[in-house]
This record gives sequence, structure tokens and C-alpha cells, in this order.
Amino acid sequence: MRRVFISLIIIACVAVVILGMRTITEINQISDRADLRVVLAYNSKSVEQYGYVLDAYSSVLLEEGVPFERLELNMLLSLNPVELPEHVPAIIFPDGACQSMVNAFEPWLERYTEAGGSVFLAFDAGTRTYSGDFRNNPLTMRLAGVDYLNYDELRDDAFGLAHIRFRGELGRDRCQIPLGKVDEEQYMVGYGYGRLMYNAISSKLTPFSQGIEVLADSVFDNGRSCPAVTLNRFGKGLAMWVNLPLGYVKAYGDDLPLRAMLRTFLFDEVHIPHLLSVPDGIGGLVINWHVDSNIEWDYMPILFEKGYLRPNMEYSIHITAGDFLDEPGDAQGFEADGGGLEFVRELAKHGAIGSHGGWGHNWFAFSIDRGVFGEKEIEENINRNSLCLENIVNYPIVEYSAPVGVHPQPLATQILERNNYVGYYYTGDTGSAPNRSFYDGKMVSERVLAFPVMPMGTSASLEEFGIKDDASESQVRQWLEQTAQFTMSNRCIRLIYSHPYNLFETYNGHLYGPEFVSFFSEVEGLIDEGRIQVKSITTFARFLLRFYKTDYSFNIADRGMEVRLNNPEGLEQITVAIPRGQYARPVGDGLRILEDQQYYYAVIEDQGNEKVLNLNRL
Repeated sequence: MRRVFISLIIIACVAVVILGMRTITEINQISDRADLRVVLAYNSKSVEQYGYVLDAYSSVLLEEGVPFERLELNMLLSLNPVELPEHVPAIIFPDGACQSMVNAFEPWLERYTEAGGSVFLAFDAGTRTYSGDFRNNPLTMRLAGVDYLNYDELRDDAFGLAHIRFRGELGRDRCQIPLGKVDEEQYMVGYGYGRLMYNAISSKLTPFSQGIEVLADSVFDNGRSCPAVTLNRFGKGLAMWVNLPLGYVKAYGDDLPLRAMLRTFLFDEVHIPHLLSVPDGIGGLVINWHVDSNIEWDYMPILFEKGYLRPNMEYSIHITAGDFLDEPGDAQGFEADGGGLEFVRELAKHGAIGSHGGWGHNWFAFSIDRGVFGEKEIEENINRNSLCLENIVNYPIVEYSAPVGVHPQPLATQILERNNYVGYYYTGDTGSAPNRSFYDGKMVSERVLAFPVMPMGTSASLEEFGIKDDASESQVRQWLEQTAQFTMSNRCIRLIYSHPYNLFETYNGHLYGPEFVSFFSEVEGLIDEGRIQVKSITTFARFLLRFYKTDYSFNIADRGMEVRLNNPEGLEQITVAIPRGQYARPVGDGLRILEDQQYYYAVIEDQGNEKVLNLNRL
């Protein structure tokens, strides 16, 4: 008791000194709130340098429907750590913005987790003193069960670049990483890049790590490896540490690591009530066909006659409309308003028509790459392509894909935004969910969503699978099935793409078309069972842009929780995830209830703008 009493005195004294002009009223306003939320912590001295990291975390949390608030470390320290978990069951300490922490946080955080709170520690949290000097050990070493500051021992080898290798399929799945983002040895890979490397800190387990779970390792080029993703139970709570600068990585073009780790921590471990970023609470696929040359003329009749395009699937079909491919006059283009006209009209019956670049597929991409096209030429040719298609299908073209993936950020997206597009196929952020992508530390657009392509290792289309990878038909089928299963089990959205002619051609002796056709039949059955949906970029993007406008709160009450929702554009299809182990099955008018082992999902079916759900505590 003496040790605890002394710790409390230290905490109180430090809090008073640091808070300075903070008033008791301000503190009470935070501690007396009834709403349940996650805290995204930050050091006020780090905002100028690491504000973009906080923006990256905030963007993902909002997109994932998590109730959260930003709170400076000094204010957080002023709150009672034992009482806090009831309303703040999780605290996130992001990379960069939480390097410097006062010593008083060590006992404060231990008391918080012992009382049932959970802590997410990213990369370098707690590695410096409040004045900015490196510590001998991270402040949270005992809590995390990992020493991730070994500079005195390793010197220059304490920091470096490392691959991420998950500990088997179980580690990969626990971290919500899809099969297509790892190789056969469970290393994280990127489309066109192979095994990815990230900034890493040499780490080691400590005597406090009994019972710790290690889900992934950092593997340096010299073969040395150390823990990279850990879960350590502490009292009634837990601490998750990730050896990646997650906010930095997200802010510079790789969304998946941050999103996956936060979902693992908040949804699978802490079981935070939240909203689902999918319509009707059901995971979904975007099947994106790219049509860019008149080679498709030979195969389109078969595509239609053999029923390859299924009536209960809404595809995204992106077309390069011009009459040439590589250069004007080569007569290899799809010619949407000529030889391809009837095919466009038929394709339009099976989903949303989108623009695939600007008029000539390779010509457009290579002209951008060589610097021949600037902003004016890019916009003119995208508009030319879209206008041609609009005149055929009689509706505005609002989705887009860049030929050969040439999509210079932020310029290309800014062009799409001012021309009222809602979403685009993207070769950045690969393997992740639709998101408001970041580039060079800033969000590119709030109104046009990136739909990252789902790769299979370093490739993404059927042609690449055969020519680059010599992948077997069974490998492709496994990738397709696992991608679908991933969206169902995690209730999320992913995009896969190819070209229609890829279904009919042989690559290195491999014919993948039959596997796709069989996969479509399987997915049809899953759609009929209400377990998955296949929709266009347009449909999903319009839902998500409306979803982001939802105001919501989860308010703790004596007998349970009151969920309040408001959306000026309507709440239909919005879904509330309610932890099964904490609350009874929800009831109420205008709701459809889904469930799995972890959550009840209350899907709003009426078209109102406001809704209140009253949940009973178990």
C-alpha cells in the first residue's frame, strides 16, 4: 500500500505541475462524460512534427466507425486510471507523437490496465524522457513485456530496416492480413515490390513477458529477428505493441498495416462497440474489369453467351474508349463508340461503367510517365474518355482506374475530385480497404476514395499470375476463395481486378478462366445466403461517403448502453457492432440483427435520420 500511495502522490504532483493553467472544470468535463470512447493520446510538444501521424490514425479510426477523441498526455495523466476503463476501455499511443512521456505514466498505465483498460503502443512510444532524452529502457517495458530500446547494448544495430514475418497462418489471420499480402514464408509483400521493408527497432522479450503472444517478427537483412507484434495480458487488460511506425507508413502510402493492427486490437481483443464500414453489415468484393483494347472483341460474345457475368453481381467495368492503344492510328483500341459500341451497351447491364484512363491506354500512361502530359492534358483526356462513355450509357461516369497504374498523386485524384468522381482503383495501399488515401503526409481527398487492388503476392491480374509467377490454377483459386472469406469474416471490402480476355487465354500453360467461373458460382451461393455482396466502386463509395457523415455516441447507462445515431443523409444500411459478451441481443423496430462469435450487428433498415438503440448489459 505504501508503494501505491507514494505513486499516487507522484502522479498528482506531476499532473499539477504539467497541467499549469488547466482548470478543474476542464478535467471534470472529461472524467464525468458518459460516452464510451477510445483515446488517441499525443504529446502536445510533438504536434508540429508529428501532427500528420495523428491525422493518419484519426482518419482510419473514423473510417472504421470507432468512437474516439484526441487527448494530450498531460490531460490524460490527470484522470483517475482505475475509474477510466469504464468509459475509455482503450488508449492508443501512436508512433512519433508519444515518444516523450513523464515517468509518472509508468505506474499510471499499470493501474489503468490492472483495472481493465487496454493499451496500444506503436513503435517508439515512451522511448524518451519528457525533456526528449533517450531512456535506457522504454517507459512501458514492463507493461508491454518487450524491451524495444536496446541502444546501449546494440548501438547502431538498435535501429534499421526489417521485413515483417508473421508467425504462421494463425499470426497472419490474427493480424487481419489477407493471404494475398504475404508470400509462402508469411513475409509481408507488396504488388510489384516483393518483401517489404519497414523501419524497425531491435526488441527482446523481458522477464515481464510470461504468457505474451508474439504474432509477428521483424527480420533484418543480417538474419537477426526480434518480436514485431505482441500481445501481453496485464491485470484485467492488455498491451499490444507493434514494431512499425504505423502512422508514418499510412501517411506515406501504405494503409494496410495501421488499419489491420488497429482492427485487431480494438475489434478482436478489446471488443469496442463501433459502426461497420460496410453496407448492411456484410463484407463485400469489388470485381473490377479493365477493358482497354480490341483484343476483347473476340472474347466478349463468349463472355455474354456463357454467362460469365452473373446477374446478382454488380461489377465495376472500366473502359479505355479510344480507337488506338499505343499511339494514334494503330487501330488497336477498344473503340467504344465504334466497333466496341454494342459490347459497351451489354456490359452496362452488368454493373457500373467507369473510365480507364484517357482515350489510348498505353499512350495515356506513357505520356504521363515521360512528362509529355501535364495537368491540362491529363484532365482533357480523362474527360474525353468519360464523355464518350457517358454518351453511350446515359449517366455520369464517376469511377476510374489508371492505365498501368500510372496515377500521379495528388494531381490525378485532384482532377477526379473536381470532376465529381467518387472512387478509383489504386495500386497504392495495396491489399487494404477503400480509404481516403494519404500521400506525402497529407490526405489526398475527402470526397474521392481509393480502392486499393488486392494482389496475390507481387502480382494482381491473371496475366501477371501466369507470366510473372507461373502460379498454378489451384493457387489462384485459393487466393480467390481466401480473399472472399477474408471479407466475410472481417466484414470489410476488397477489390480484385483483371481483364476479360484473361479468362480465355493461356499463360505458361495455365488457363485460369475455369477457376474464375467456378469461383463466381460459389460466390453466387454466398450472395443468396446473405454472407457476401459484390458491388461496384460507385455503390460502395457512395455508401462510405454517407457513412462518414454519421454522428454517433455510445453512452454508458445504469443498465446498459444507449447508442445515438444521426446522419443528415439517412441511416439506412448503417450497422452497429455490439459486443456479445457484454450486452444482450438488441431489439427494436427497423432493425435486422446479424451475429457471429464476437458481436451482434444491428443493421438499420428504416430510412430515418436519427436512431436510438437501448442495450441491456449482461
